[in-house]
Amino acid sequence: MASESLRDVGQRLDKLCILRPLQVLDSFTDAQVDSLLLDRVWPDIPFDEMIRAIHEVKEKFSTWHDFKTAFTDNDGNMFIDGMTKFESLANKLLNNALIQWLPLKVRMHQMRDMLSKMRVKTSPDNDSENSFANQDVQDSNMEESIEDEKTAYDEDMIMEAQAQRKSAVDHLTANRTGLRPKEITIMGNLAVASNHPNVYQFSDFPTGIEGTPKVIRKNIDNLWSMDECERIQYIYGLLVEQSAGLTEKFDELAQEVNRLKREIDSLDTDRKLEIAMRAKIIGVTITGASIQHKLIQRLRPKVVIIEEAGEILEPSLLAALSPDTEHLILIGDHQQLKPTVETYKLCTDYSFNTSMMERLITIDYPYKTLSSQNRMRPEFATLLHDLYPDLQDNLAIVEKNEPLPFMEKSMFFLHHDFAEEGAENSKENSLKMSRSKTNEGEAKLAVSFAHFLLHRGCSPKDITILVAYLGQKKIIRQLLGMKTTANGAETLNNVIDCQTIDTFQVSRVDVTGKLV
Repeated sequence: MASESLRDVGQRLDKLCILRPLQVLDSFTDAQVDSLLLDRVWPDIPFDEMIRAIHEVKEKFSTWHDFKTAFTDNDGNMFIDGMTKFESLANKLLNNALIQWLPLKVRMHQMRDMLSKMRVKTSPDNDSENSFANQDVQDSNMEESIEDEKTAYDEDMIMEAQAQRKSAVDHLTANRTGLRPKEITIMGNLAVASNHPNVYQFSDFPTGIEGTPKVIRKNIDNLWSMDECERIQYIYGLLVEQSAGLTEKFDELAQEVNRLKREIDSLDTDRKLEIAMRAKIIGVTITGASIQHKLIQRLRPKVVIIEEAGEILEPSLLAALSPDTEHLILIGDHQQLKPTVETYKLCTDYSFNTSMMERLITIDYPYKTLSSQNRMRPEFATLLHDLYPDLQDNLAIVEKNEPLPFMEKSMFFLHHDFAEEGAENSKENSLKMSRSKTNEGEAKLAVSFAHFLLHRGCSPKDITILVAYLGQKKIIRQLLGMKTTANGAETLNNVIDCQTIDTFQVSRVDVTGKLV
């Protein structure tokens, strides 16, 4: 219910953030409307007819407000149907008077833009500021002196701008009739549009403007005595006044909606807690544990097991713990991938990519290491003895991984003299990638060897080309797209996989070619 009220108030607030000419007319006292009509010469309306029209309206309706109300529809627009000759003339007179008196939005926008440029030019952070503003001044008295000069410089600019604005206002007053389109009818049907010259929104006004208070507005005897700036302040004061009360109501309802949302979240957590309490083992991603931190706290798990702990940021891991945690079991390999951190400086200066698992092992915290591997043939495992000196092979399983019958060895190295290029020197603009490397000759060699394996009967799904850089991966995939299978049915790019080492680490495949 509160959200519905908030929506309604928001819609009403949107309407009240627009000021129409008729609303301006409503703010005038009867004496001010008389001044608006009588203290101005109207060449196209005979004086005696003007006086008779005003007299007839005053005699029949008592006040100008009553006259306007009598011919205003539910949408707030005045209509002329049913008006007498002199009532219609009075309506026309009000149209002309308001058109002439209201400030033009285009002038307000010019002032707004000019003041904005002035603020930029006089800002201490601007590069075009006087040279002394950026000097390294050691003496504090010298700094104060410079600040005084700078302030005087700003004041001179403002005075000059005000003089230019006054000149523009005088020019506008002298040519007011020519500046305003005569076909605009203020008192007729008015569609609220942002391009209407006399429908005002907050965005139309210069920043920092202060509106004229209501007590001052009511005491203005002659509206025509106000200059353009005073009229803009008058209009702004009306706009602020009509939206002020509803803005407070909107804020109150927004706070109520936030309170209800917190209650809904709490009820949702209670429901999830009830379901989770029925389970003996709960599985969740580390991201999910962070999102559902409050639920984890209420579950109060005593044992927490973290898989791939070497790749998890320590702050993320802490979100999965609670004050009731008694056992934390970290499973992973800190000598493989580190946690992913987007900001490079956080890694170099703050070791943000060091997982809790790696940190604890580095300070000699007790840990256990698996001593038997079941993934690779012994000749491959020997390459890892520098990192895992105690690693043993489960021969009963790994010896089943037989070498290809047409290959003399299961592992071999190729030497070449192809030059490596950085991404910035790549011939293909699409291959430009930060901190990436490419080697086109090496890529062609790998693709040719993959083609050879296919012709010797290897299944495409059992072949993977591993690369160290994303740039090299793109080159190989492009080259694979140029090759065809033995029967010419499809491109190799659709059947032979090419991955970076990081993304491949947990996969299994029969034939792997690694480019380093």
